[in-house]
Amino acid sequence: MRIYLGNKMSGVPYFNAPWFDRSAAILEGLDFEVFNPAAHDRAMGFDPMSCPNGSPEEAKAAGFCLQDALGFDWNWIAHHSEGLVIGPGWRTSKGTVSEIACHQALGLPVWEFAVFVRNPWSARVSPEIYALPPLLELGNLELSQ
Repeated sequence: MRIYLGNKMSGVPYFNAPWFDRSAAILEGLDFEVFNPAAHDRAMGFDPMSCPNGSPEEAKAAGFCLQDALGFDWNWIAHHSEGLVIGPGWRTSKGTVSEIACHQALGLPVWEFAVFVRNPWSARVSPEIYALPPLLELGNLELSQ
């Protein structure tokens, strides 16, 4: 099963790459194929570890293009993803909320990481059991970055 991994990146030291890498390794250990945005950024020549503040200014100075990254991510979601696993910082992340919206618009499930790793079998058997409700029902989003 192909899983997209999402969480807050902007404003988090090193664009949260250590969390993405650890989480991807855990999910891969559970036998999922994982799209890790931090790993993809590195493959495209941007090293999030060169940005200790995780600021958009640092990323831009390092040659990172948010439009290109999000465009690639949304395309990957549309053509390859079978579900999204999100980390704890998602509620304040415009990017992660957009990824949730893409998944939900395509009828794909979205799970919170902590719940997913306790019940990985549910993704294969009954993906809706632990899936997040639609974004519009959640409310309480604080999208500052």
